[in-house]
Amino acid sequence: EFLLRTSILDRLCAPLCDTVCAGTAGTLGSSVGSDVILDELERANLFLVPLDYERNWYRYHHLFQDSLRHRLHTQLDADELASMHRRASAWLAGNGFVEEALDHALTAGDAEGAARLVEDCRHDLLNRENRSALEQLLKRLPEDVVRARPALLVARAWTLQLRYQIAEIPPILQDAEARLSAAAPAWSESEVQSLCGEIDALWSVVLYIQDEAQRALEHALGALERIPIAQAFARSIAMVVAALAYQVTGQSKTALRTLGEFLAEAGAQPDTIMARVLIGQAYVHVLTGHYHQAELVLHQLLELVGKGRLTVSATVAHWLLGRINYEWNRLEAAGQHFSAVFELRYGGQFVHVQDSMMALALTHQVKGLAEKADDALAVLRRFALEIGTT
Repeated sequence: EFLLRTSILDRLCAPLCDTVCAGTAGTLGSSVGSDVILDELERANLFLVPLDYERNWYRYHHLFQDSLRHRLHTQLDADELASMHRRASAWLAGNGFVEEALDHALTAGDAEGAARLVEDCRHDLLNRENRSALEQLLKRLPEDVVRARPALLVARAWTLQLRYQIAEIPPILQDAEARLSAAAPAWSESEVQSLCGEIDALWSVVLYIQDEAQRALEHALGALERIPIAQAFARSIAMVVAALAYQVTGQSKTALRTLGEFLAEAGAQPDTIMARVLIGQAYVHVLTGHYHQAELVLHQLLELVGKGRLTVSATVAHWLLGRINYEWNRLEAAGQHFSAVFELRYGGQFVHVQDSMMALALTHQVKGLAEKADDALAVLRRFALEIGTT
């Protein structure tokens, strides 16, 4: 009975097995824990493979597992199987194994539960700048489920922002606003305000790119009023847009003062907030021609992202340092920073990768290395084709 029921798991540990087998009648007595059974199975060498030295996690031999699953489906009805998968999903989600939890929720036919899993983890992934993981989770959900839920539409918009595909964001935000308006009566006031704040932050990005700095500033400030501190990534984007909008509207001192105040308040916040504030300061210094101040800030940023592994922020830092060193005719240093951006290409924004490789080609050209310049552009072309960017 234990083998059959736990065969739904790709990897198993005693607490997870206890959860899946909860309420099982027959051979699993209440006094027999899964840890005891797993120990017996391992001692008997019964197709059980340990996955760590501590013997906490195991898996079944794949052929043995396939045989067990086939037999399980002949013995249990669909409702009981779905119930087991839902229990597995709940345990895995509660212990931070979101992708595996999503597998079981979808296998159980629980699209609603799967959607909630992605909604619940999206800010954690964004705070770690883990765009690719969020994209993969969204892709695995049925498209009609994503389009029906405003929080998932906003999550999709954030992945586009991280890819710098800004032109694709407005229709998604309009759809999210319409869905939110329809769903709002069933939501708490804090949930509505939080999501409205995210939408404001994303609109601020779009409007800033469209050279509507004043409107961008209004949306960014509105976002900062609504977005909770725990949603560090979303708040940090709004902070940077607010600073840049201040700078564009002739308020550079206000921009730097605002970022300084944010930085002073952000000591206990995730590195994402700190990184975005430093990026904002660097941008303002570059736009006002204060390259030495920008260089100091960007080295602070590199030290920070080295600890937090914030890839998007790291690419921005290397890109700007490359640009600054190129302007100073420090071609060797510029080339190193542009090359560093390409090394981080899968986690950064394509716009920075593209600009860095074109600048690297120019750097080689200035140094009289025409062949290396051609190579840099060829590498960029292959990468653009690889990721489907035209």
